[in-house]
Amino acid sequence: MGELVRVTRRYVVLVEIYDRLMRLSRRLRVWAWTDGYCHAYPTLLAVQGLTQLCLEGLEDGEGHPRCTLFVYERRQAQ
Repeated sequence: MGELVRVTRRYVVLVEIYDRLMRLSRRLRVWAWTDGYCHAYPTLLAVQGLTQLCLEGLEDGEGHPRCTLFVYERRQAQ
């Protein structure tokens, strides 16, 4: 996360899979996904100097939550 914050100019946009409504077999595949991580982004990024602008659930075509959108902005130096 530190490197992500270091190289960003202004915004960081993260999308995390919402796995609570998935079947167990699908949930296990998501958890085994080596390119994605489930972190407490609000806590991690606040201490790195980013301000949360958006935290929103994204729904599929049937209205079921599938992902969470996180948008952060770098605090301006004063």
